Amino acid sequence: LAFTSANIYARVSGYISKRNVDIGDRVKKGDLLVEISAPEIDHQLAQAEATLAQNKAAVEQILANKELARVTAEREGPLVRKGFESKLQGDTNRLNLQAQEAQVAVAKANVAAQEAQVKVARQQKKYLSVLAPFDGIVTKRNVNIGDLVQGDATTGTFMFTVMESKVIRTQVYVPQDQAFGLAPGVEAIVRVPELPGRTFPGKVMRGADALQPGTRTLLAEIDIENSDGALTPGIYGTVELHIPRKTPSLLVPA
Repeated sequence: LAFTSANIYARVSGYISKRNVDIGDRVKKGDLLVEISAPEIDHQLAQAEATLAQNKAAVEQILANKELARVTAEREGPLVRKGFESKLQGDTNRLNLQAQEAQVAVAKANVAAQEAQVKVARQQKKYLSVLAPFDGIVTKRNVNIGDLVQGDATTGTFMFTVMESKVIRTQVYVPQDQAFGLAPGVEAIVRVPELPGRTFPGKVMRGADALQPGTRTLLAEIDIENSDGALTPGIYGTVELHIPRKTPSLLVPA
């Protein structure tokens, strides 16, 4: 298996306007794979930003009303206490100031909510550019320029498969009678019939720690350096495990 493999799906709906890679191309993390055209997302972002500007202006207006209510309450407060203004007027001023303060809190909450909407719209716009998630090679391509892709969470369009195979993750099912002593760090040698005379050293990196009920075998994964690309994901070979016990080595079919 490739050490890392990812199927790339569309996150937004639109038409493929640019495709920069094809099967067999090597990519670096962050490279542009395809560009999706969806003008409506630009319109949604513009609308969200305009609504945010309106909400911020509303906050300024309500703050001005609150300041007016505060000044009025402070000016007329002494008059109410001295009897030159009615107590009803004093209560009206006090409650009006409280109402303006509550409106300020509501307006600020509306701004925070709309800022979140703007962030969502900007993130949607970023999804128009589909980038490579890591260094690797494109092994599948399912889109062409002009294709309509769907960005739904469950029916999104599958576009690419990218694999990173500088390290090969080899899986081997070890029989029960040969699995005792198998643990991370055990040395291994992989041989491929199509590459006679060459061996690929590796180490057991992880194991299932439980036998398969049906086959009574233990799944182990061995990481093998593959910087020259001699091994490709999907091939079969044999694995020689050097388990530390009485028998120094054994041969296990992969």
